[in-house]
Amino acid sequence: MASRCGPISDSPRGKELVGFLKGIQKPWKDHQINAMRRARGYCEYCGTDVVASVEAFSDSEWDHVIPKKHGAEHEKNGTPIDVVFEKNIALPCYKCNELKGEEVPHGVAVEDLKELPREERIVVFRPVVLERRREYRVVEVFAAFRQLV
Repeated sequence: MASRCGPISDSPRGKELVGFLKGIQKPWKDHQINAMRRARGYCEYCGTDVVASVEAFSDSEWDHVIPKKHGAEHEKNGTPIDVVFEKNIALPCYKCNELKGEEVPHGVAVEDLKELPREERIVVFRPVVLERRREYRVVEVFAAFRQLV
């Protein structure tokens, strides 16, 4: 997946995204806006364009990269909650968030994940999510085939 780093205002896509966000009639928290900007409107696991349509956007979700179940940080020694959230929040499409679940990849220690920067945390989870998407598609194809037979 190509890197989408850099200021959002550097690209036409970034300007389009900011306009899209301003048109949404719901309150946004700073860490959510920043996550959307960093992701440039794409799922951070599979690359799906989550602002391609209102339907796609309404299916997007917020993800705790390290699941709350495993002690995802919400507040740390008086650090403002938005600062802590920014390190652990990602923008996934609905399907990736559902398939990622609440488990950490096999063989990866939660404490090691907590030490990684946000982008590296996502890189650790991405292959697991993409493999689960492939498995899910195979199940869908077999189910569709069974209905035809």
